[in-house]
Amino acid sequence: MVTMLELGATLLSGLLLVQGLVGFAERRLYTDAQRSGDPLLVRLQLFGSLLAVGIGLLAAAWIRRHGLPSPWAFLLLTVWVSLTVFLQIAVYRAMGISHSPVIDRVASRLS
Repeated sequence: MVTMLELGATLLSGLLLVQGLVGFAERRLYTDAQRSGDPLLVRLQLFGSLLAVGIGLLAAAWIRRHGLPSPWAFLLLTVWVSLTVFLQIAVYRAMGISHSPVIDRVASRLS
C-alpha cells in the first residue's frame, strides 16, 4: 500500500529528474555572453542539474522498491527542490534573463 508521503516523495523525485533535464537543455541554449556573466554560477547550475537527475532517479527507484525510508526523506527532497530553484533564479539574475530559454524555444516551435 502506497502512503501519501511515498506518493509525494515519488512526485518530488520526478520533479527533480525533470528539473535536472531542463537544466541540461538550458545549458545548451545559453549564449556565450550569458555564460560569461557569472561562470561559477553556470558551473554550479550544471553540478546542480547532475545532482538533481541522480537524486531524482535514485530516490524514485528506492521508494519504488523499498518504500519511503523515513518522513525526513520527504523533507530532504523538498529542500533539494527548493535549493535547485533558488540556484536557477540566481543564474537567471546573473545572466540578465527573466525566464528559461527553454520556454522561448518551446513557444517558437508551437507557433
